[in-house]
Amino acid sequence: MFYMKKKILLISQLLVNDKMALFKQLDNFYDMTYLITRKNEEHTKSIKDTDKIKCEHFKPYYFSRMVFSPSILKKILLSDYDVIINQDPHTFEAIFTTLVAKLRGKKSIIYSETWNWPRHPSAKILAPFLWMMFRLTDALITTSHKALNFSQKLGYQKSKKFFIAHLPSHDYYKKIDKEELYKSVPEARGKKILLYLNRIVPYKGLDLLLEALENLNMNFYLIICGTDYKDMKTRNKNFMDNILKKIEVMKNVSYVGYSEEKKVFYLSMADLVVFPTTTRDYDGESWGVTTVEAMSAAKPVLVTNAVGCAEEVVKPGKNGLIIQHGDVISLTNSLKNLLSNDESLKKMGEISRELWKKITWENYFLSYKKAIEYSLDKF
Repeated sequence: MFYMKKKILLISQLLVNDKMALFKQLDNFYDMTYLITRKNEEHTKSIKDTDKIKCEHFKPYYFSRMVFSPSILKKILLSDYDVIINQDPHTFEAIFTTLVAKLRGKKSIIYSETWNWPRHPSAKILAPFLWMMFRLTDALITTSHKALNFSQKLGYQKSKKFFIAHLPSHDYYKKIDKEELYKSVPEARGKKILLYLNRIVPYKGLDLLLEALENLNMNFYLIICGTDYKDMKTRNKNFMDNILKKIEVMKNVSYVGYSEEKKVFYLSMADLVVFPTTTRDYDGESWGVTTVEAMSAAKPVLVTNAVGCAEEVVKPGKNGLIIQHGDVISLTNSLKNLLSNDESLKKMGEISRELWKKITWENYFLSYKKAIEYSLDKF
């Protein structure tokens, strides 16, 4: 019997390399079309293998902190599809396309990593529309239980099923002799290596980590592997400038910039990877894939409860610790406790690696597949 694949529209602000493994599996089961609302075709072509999937682009218009691609409405109104999936629920596109899908008798799914961190006051404008959208949607895919709770608070009915999808990472496990590190950073010899692997923006909390380290009377060396955007005009320029000035006068800290090669190298060198994330400046860490990347490299992780994946992938005392965000004293004490036991650190890293192995692209895809089947079974 000839089987007609279900037609799925997936709306996303942009395509990224990290999720191509998911898109390839979706394409094997469904007739997929990806609707891109923020980036242009040139950006999409820069992502490997996007020439093998169907993509359409819609021009965005900017209104203060709000962005909208109105031309997508024509696609949702006139094209033939069975299910629409929104990967960015807190957008006008998600609200309007969910409503249109419901009016047309189509099925809609929301994928959400977002949880309840402080929002800009302007977000209140969207609140009643988000409630309507979550109320109308047929299925929910979410990456954490706190993201689930937030979606239900916004209107997703507790009587409906939900599907938890832990976002995987690529494998960054690689054994490299630390002598390679000492060639480029000789000051690190004989010291515990801490790694900060993130952007240098306020909510990531690098300034709090530096403050904690000033109070830490131990033999350590901090490597900062991240982007500073010093050549770009951003609202975080003063923060970045102050961080870089502070780094220059600290004897046990090196800023190394960022590249994929550097990420692999410094992950292999680290004894502990630290994520001092906060919820400042109306920003939040929806998931935190770098945490999972560190786990792939068999590293213990120290994270705050402002990291979206913290409670999902970090087992306190097993592969790391979870602390209250913004608490410098707790950060200092936790660093001290973790760094004081070499054998425990090594064991935590091994457990991290084993936990990471369970966070697979297959399971991630199955959450989408189950949500699609569940939405289509609802009449």
